[in-house]
Amino acid sequence: MIKTVLTLSVLLLPTAVFACSCAFDELPLKEAVNQSFSRVDSVVLAQAIHINQLTEVLPSGEPLPSDMAWGEEVTQFNEIQSWKGSHGKLFHTRINTTKGMCGYSFSEGETYLLYLYGTDEDGYYATSTCSRTKPLIRVEGELEVLNELTQPTD
Repeated sequence: MIKTVLTLSVLLLPTAVFACSCAFDELPLKEAVNQSFSRVDSVVLAQAIHINQLTEVLPSGEPLPSDMAWGEEVTQFNEIQSWKGSHGKLFHTRINTTKGMCGYSFSEGETYLLYLYGTDEDGYYATSTCSRTKPLIRVEGELEVLNELTQPTD
């Protein structure tokens, strides 16, 4: 019964409600990084060292079927370099990774350039596919721009 109600709700709601759309400006890299830097609480290069998939449960205590779950992940990171924020050497993100919700899913052992929002009331940071968060292998000159941006001026 619950599954039928949820299925009908999804079918009857406008699809735009579920769409994740990011309006990326066609700005030069330096300007885009500066803009993103000013909008977040922390910018850090860090390695994902542990990922925990949160399991939702029904009132009966049974796990919620995966096709009905929201898909939250808690990822523990180890800081490599920080340009903004005071998150500590080890910190966590809690991200909703459901399709259409703009969540960012990480891979254990991979290094990321993180543009983080937060923390929430439980101490978790957040990010999304609409931030400049990306794996280190896709950074392409961004670290140099961050170094320039955060260098002390005389």
